[in-house]
Parts: sequence; C-alpha cells; structure tokens
Amino acid sequence: MKKLVSTLSMIVVSLSLSAQIEWNVKAGVGMSNLASMDKMTSIFSYKAGVGMDIPLHKHWAIQPTLYYSPKGAKFEAYYGGEQIYEGEFKYRLHYLELPILAAYKIEV
Repeated sequence: MKKLVSTLSMIVVSLSLSAQIEWNVKAGVGMSNLASMDKMTSIFSYKAGVGMDIPLHKHWAIQPTLYYSPKGAKFEAYYGGEQIYEGEFKYRLHYLELPILAAYKIEV
C-alpha cells in the first residue's frame, strides 16, 4: 500500500511540475434518484470537482477529474408493528468519482 501511495504521489507531483498541464474547477446541479423502489422521487443534487487537462500530442489530451457527488432519493412509506405510522425517508449517498476522459481538440 505504501508503494502504491508513493508511486501515485510521485506521478501527481511530476505532472503538476509540467507547464503544459491546465487545472480546472467544475461544478453543476441536477436531480438524482435511486431506481430500486417504486414511488421514489428525485432530490436536488450538486456535483463539484477539480480536474486536469494533460496534453499528450498536438490534438490529443487526457482529462481526469475528481468529483464529489451526493446522490439519493426520498419516498413516503408506512411502517410499524402494532401501530402504523406514515413517514418520509431520505437516502443520501456520497460518492467520489474519478472519470478519465480522452479528448481530441480541433482548431477552429
């Protein structure tokens, strides 16, 4: 595990020392929902992250971005043993996502 962490940290440091790499900040909003149960409604969600644009060639680049993204859903249900109660339940799941995109840049 120590070798993996040290190798990844050396790669990040060597990439960040290059003058060609561009850093960016990304953010967005939307709705999220779970598809496991009926009668679930979507909840408001946001996504925020930091990323890099690493050029490989004149037109090609790799764009890794680390996002923090909460997702979830809410629903109303009945529960209880002897007495039945109605309640509203919310699921909040927190994710770290690391999509790595390949980009082809065209001069316009």
